[in-house]
Amino acid sequence: MLDGELVELAVLRSSSLLDDSYKALTLGADKLVLVCSNTHPLAAAEEVGLKDFQQEDFFLLDMGQNFADSVYHACAREGFSPHIRQRFTRMETILGYVAAGAGVSLLLVFPHGRHLSPAAAALRNFLENFTGKNRQ
Repeated sequence: MLDGELVELAVLRSSSLLDDSYKALTLGADKLVLVCSNTHPLAAAEEVGLKDFQQEDFFLLDMGQNFADSVYHACAREGFSPHIRQRFTRMETILGYVAAGAGVSLLLVFPHGRHLSPAAAALRNFLENFTGKNRQ
């Protein structure tokens, strides 16, 4: 849409930028957090890597292709391609499958309760209202 001049700017993940033909302003960073059941053999480990879960089935939150791309890129950096078993629209569903030991998930997180600048809060509120999504 930027190439076709249908929009003037876009908010997206930096991993979506394929080259340096765009100028990017970093709004923030997020983290992928691995979630597994408390009975998983690695659940009690002090530290694990994504590669430790390469044989697992993954359940993902259906947040669009950018999120899936982020998961694929993270796994590719670790030398494997994830087996995405299913995508769901509700976090509770994913956590139920994970708790039952059916697989693992990667969640996108940002600090809850962190004070946002007025501009960042206005942008977040706009995006939440625009997409109709208010996930916690």
